[in-house]
Amino acid sequence: MRFFKLRRFITQWTNYEYWPWLFFYLPAIPVHLWYALRSGYMFYNTAVNPGIDKGGLFGESKIDILNNFSDDYKPKTYNHKAENSVIETLEILKNRNFEIPIIIKPNVGERGLMVVKANSFEEIETILKSNSVDYIIQEFIDYPHEFGVLYARIPDCEHGKVLSITLKGFLTVTGDGNRTIEELLLENKRAWFQIDRLRNEKPEILKTILAKDKKYVVEHIGNHCRGTEFINGNYLITENLHKVFDQIAKQFDGFYLGRFDLKAKSFEEFQKGQTIKIFELNGVTSEPGHIYDKNHSLMKAYRDIFNVMAEAYKISRINIKNGVKPFSTKFVVNLLLQHFKNK
Repeated sequence: MRFFKLRRFITQWTNYEYWPWLFFYLPAIPVHLWYALRSGYMFYNTAVNPGIDKGGLFGESKIDILNNFSDDYKPKTYNHKAENSVIETLEILKNRNFEIPIIIKPNVGERGLMVVKANSFEEIETILKSNSVDYIIQEFIDYPHEFGVLYARIPDCEHGKVLSITLKGFLTVTGDGNRTIEELLLENKRAWFQIDRLRNEKPEILKTILAKDKKYVVEHIGNHCRGTEFINGNYLITENLHKVFDQIAKQFDGFYLGRFDLKAKSFEEFQKGQTIKIFELNGVTSEPGHIYDKNHSLMKAYRDIFNVMAEAYKISRINIKNGVKPFSTKFVVNLLLQHFKNK
């Protein structure tokens, strides 16, 4: 057991995919300070998305953001507030024909924290009663492809552009007819960091023996912290795709830069803007997720990060000129302290 833990630790610190987040973004600090000096505001980037609460820096309401988009582009969604009756919420879900399974996540949250795929209404009831927070309840979109699409548009410009596409490779095993799912996972380095959590959350599933060549998706939540592999999908960017996201993004007044998390039935339909279901939009702190592709070099990752920062600076400069006031340093520091106090 000690050897296994040591092997996990060594892998974490030598595998490119698991380099600490801070190591990626440490060189971005002097770049941020340079833009801050040029703009005259330490947190100039809080002026990038004036339509998002707190500028999309962190702690924004996911449901308030989603409400800006037409139902054509969204899964069926319901906002359960902490003060709401759980029984009434369950009745509403049934009356609105929500089908099992269902995705439940906090209205304010990040990095896949407390996101759950519920497989029964009894499980939904347990989750809603376990924490007194506002939840977003969404139908589970069983499309085969999940994307993270980072988009930017300069204010007053007619057209924007897709800066990054991240494909999600969910944590999956293939059966051999002999070994359990847990035994198969132990052969997957990415799964090593999920084993303890999965033993607590899905003990019975881990004991299952899959038929030979049968694939099983162990984790459906497309987050790096949940074992999902991020893959560079920038080859999917086309002129038509820029237009697709122009059309989507312009539904949201005051939004100029952020990452759409969505699903689509196929790459072709995604590029045409068809069968797209957006379940989340993140603001100015959005990452170009393709940089976490194991084949993406560190220098290219820095280049891509700096390109996104340059877009944010250009947008903020125009918004500030148009009267948008960035947050003060004192306000952001207090926001940070409050944000991490609630963790």
